[in-house]
Amino acid sequence: MLILERKKGQGFMIRDDIHITILEQVGEYARIGISAPESMPIVRSELLERNYGTRLTSRAPFMRNRAQR
Repeated sequence: MLILERKKGQGFMIRDDIHITILEQVGEYARIGISAPESMPIVRSELLERNYGTRLTSRAPFMRNRAQR
């Protein structure tokens, strides 16, 4: 796991097509923006864990593309 410290307005890239930006930090919560291709599924991990009852890997094979919804 890579751990980064970022300030408001800063971000980082994953590959050449996913950009993560820190929008705001309020207390212990951070608002982030994710810019990614429509074909890239983006789902909060706690929702998947609740629905499937187990901790999931980052490459869950059952996740549908956003474009298919």
